Amino acid sequence: EETACVGMSVTGWCLRSTVGPLCIPLTAGVTTIVGRGLAGLDDKRISRQHASLSASTSTEAFMLESLGSNPVVLVRAAGDEPGMPIILRRGEPAAEMRRLDRLFLLAGTHEFRLDGPEGEAAAGRDDTSATHSVKRPPPDAEEQPLQQRRAVAGGRDGGDGGEGHEGGGSLACGSSGAEGADGANGDGDDADDWGGRDLPLLVQPPKPGGFSGMEVLQRLAMSPEAQPAENIFLLTRDFVVGYDLYPKARVHLLILPRTRLDGPADLTASHLPLLRSMQRLARHLAASLRARTPGLPPFLCGFHAAPSLRQLHLHLLSSDLDSDALKNKKHFNSFATSFLLHPASVAAQIESSGKVLSRGHAAEEAALKQDMRCPVTGAPLKNMPAVKAHVARREYAEGVRALAGDADIIERWPGHNRANDVRAR
Repeated sequence: EETACVGMSVTGWCLRSTVGPLCIPLTAGVTTIVGRGLAGLDDKRISRQHASLSASTSTEAFMLESLGSNPVVLVRAAGDEPGMPIILRRGEPAAEMRRLDRLFLLAGTHEFRLDGPEGEAAAGRDDTSATHSVKRPPPDAEEQPLQQRRAVAGGRDGGDGGEGHEGGGSLACGSSGAEGADGANGDGDDADDWGGRDLPLLVQPPKPGGFSGMEVLQRLAMSPEAQPAENIFLLTRDFVVGYDLYPKARVHLLILPRTRLDGPADLTASHLPLLRSMQRLARHLAASLRARTPGLPPFLCGFHAAPSLRQLHLHLLSSDLDSDALKNKKHFNSFATSFLLHPASVAAQIESSGKVLSRGHAAEEAALKQDMRCPVTGAPLKNMPAVKAHVARREYAEGVRALAGDADIIERWPGHNRANDVRAR
């Protein structure tokens, strides 16, 4: 194997930095090692042998393999799912990297583009592929406070923070309502500090090795700077947006206020501005993620009626419900029934009753054991294989999109009326 030198590519193929002058030439028949020690690559999180590229059987691609302790991220420029990240870890099979695909040596940073003979002219252009909204850290990022760097780039490290049994529910944040409502500090939309910020690369962290305790989300919300950076998607002044470490869909995020609230039962009239701000943030995230990821379906969002972990958190997840972590009836029904409380309905309950209406923890949990049904059509689903097959069908995807209309988040599943459910008890 041969380590590449920094310079111009003789064959026309090179791995070109998108934020600096570094260009790593690639040669047919030679395995090129990329790692710390090349000019401009001095981040200690990058291994000296971090990734390798070797010629593929295709004349327009190279095989990318992860070699370092931290995984690399490959983002397709074209194909079935452009813009969706592919995480490659050491020991896993190599992936094919084609012209104009992006390589992140670390999640959200150290970005390179594969330029080929036909793409030399494109190398200097302003590329507007599906990854254009990835926020890259400024040159002095290493000198910024850790909290600020995480808000920009995401980063990587070990694994804590996330959701165990948590899955999601049925009612979702729509694009209507509370548009001009007060923000978390009472100043409304003008006070939101996320509107002008590009989102970092969406990279689902690995599952934790075991249960991290009932307070795992509380620690994430109250001390984000002390938590693994890979578990945090975005930091704002008032919120931590973390990954659900047991995602029940292709995209599954948790929006946590950076103030101590155990769950919906703690909410009072004084928290209405906070609720409306959380709803605005959910709409912003859903719209931004769908805009940069073609094919991503509308989102669902809401609070669990009987959350299993302490700290108020709003689920935001894609409605495909496509995940290996969606394993049982409890998981599915926590998304496909009224177990999930829409933020607008929660706010309405507080305004009318001064609190969030509840059937009691035992009754809420019992509702998760009911027979499974398609949340769009109401068709019965006998078991989890039937669920998996159903949500993969084109008819389900079309039904979801029809429910959402022009919105990025579904307002609610058909037939669900939480207020009537509670009053009828």
